[in-house]
Amino acid sequence: RSFADRVEAIGTAQATEYVTITPPVTDRVTGLPFEEGAFVAFGDTLVELEHAEESAELEAERVGLAEQERQFERISSLRKNDLVSQEEFELARDDLNLARARVEAAEARLRDRILTAPFAGVLGMRRVSPGTLVSPGQIITTLDDLSAVKVNFTVPEALLSQLAVGRPVRASCAAWPGEVFEGL
Repeated sequence: RSFADRVEAIGTAQATEYVTITPPVTDRVTGLPFEEGAFVAFGDTLVELEHAEESAELEAERVGLAEQERQFERISSLRKNDLVSQEEFELARDDLNLARARVEAAEARLRDRILTAPFAGVLGMRRVSPGTLVSPGQIITTLDDLSAVKVNFTVPEALLSQLAVGRPVRASCAAWPGEVFEGL
C-alpha cells in the first residue's frame, strides 16, 4: 500500500506584500476616504493631509511656468531673426527650465500630503481621525496584499532532509475549518 511522510508544524500566515501607512510630513489629517477592512486598488487615495497652501503654491508655479513659456517662445522667434543675443536666448531657456523645476517641486510637496495605495490590497484598522496632527512614523493604517500569503513555520532539525524547495505544502487554519490551502 502507498504511504506518505508528513511533517506537521504550527505556523503563522502573513501577506507577501504589506506596508504600514505613515505620513512623510507633519500635518493635520483632513480626510480618510477609506473603510477599515476595505479592498483598495493601486493608487487609491488613503489619507489627505492639509494641503491648501501647497495647492495654491502649485497653481502659482504653473502660472509662472506659462509666463516663462510665452517669454521663451517670444525670445526664440526673435533669436531666429538675430534680434536678440545668444546669451539672452540661453537666459530665457534657463528661466523656463527653472520654472519647470519649480512646478515639479510644488507637485512633489502636494503628493507628500495625499497618500495613495502603493499596491492593491486590504486595509487594516484606522488609527487616526480627521483633525489629528500626524508626523512621520506615526501609523495611520496598514495595507496587506492577500492575493498570495506566506506561511512561516519551524520544523525539527531531524526532519530538514525531507523538505525541499518546490515540494507541496498544505495548510489549514481555524478561521476556515475544514478548508485546506495548498502551495509550494
